[in-house]
Amino acid sequence: MLPCGKTMAKLTVKAVEYAKPGPARREVPDGLISGLYLVVQPSGSKSWAYRYRANSKTRKLTLGRYPKIGLAGARELAQKAELEIRQGRDPADKAPKREEKTVEALARDLSRSMPCTITGSGHGKNARASLVWNRIRTMAASGSRRAKERS
Repeated sequence: MLPCGKTMAKLTVKAVEYAKPGPARREVPDGLISGLYLVVQPSGSKSWAYRYRANSKTRKLTLGRYPKIGLAGARELAQKAELEIRQGRDPADKAPKREEKTVEALARDLSRSMPCTITGSGHGKNARASLVWNRIRTMAASGSRRAKERS
């Protein structure tokens, strides 16, 4: 409740759609689901976040990006998270983690994206990419040896 007995207005589909970016990141609260926020970045990108307390700590669960997840979907996800909290579970603990690429996968992506720079040298179409790939692979191997030495 706000001062003077006023309540916060709930977000509408149009309000979400027309939310404009400002000079700083801002969180627009939903008056219907406590803890649900539309996060508007200065770049104009929008996402959903759910703020809650678990184990005496304030937590934030990122629900997803708008428009992939609309207002109704964000409310549903926030309600599911709230149910988990009531059951004693922290929804952020089971949230999917971003896939971290290995050095090898990054090098492979790099070599695929590099244009052909040396032709007719007998080293293949992507000679420069091969050189970069070999250098990164060598660096990764020495890094993994250092990690083994520390443990």
